[in-house]
Amino acid sequence: MRTVINIYGNGETFTISAAPEEEYIEPLVCA
Repeated sequence: MRTVINIYGNGETFTISAAPEEEYIEPLVCA
């Protein structure tokens, strides 16, 4: 379950999983 989205100054957007056992960062493609 991904809920938190962080946008960094370099323009990359990452989605962080809210579940502790599934904690990971998935890079998203920004068109």
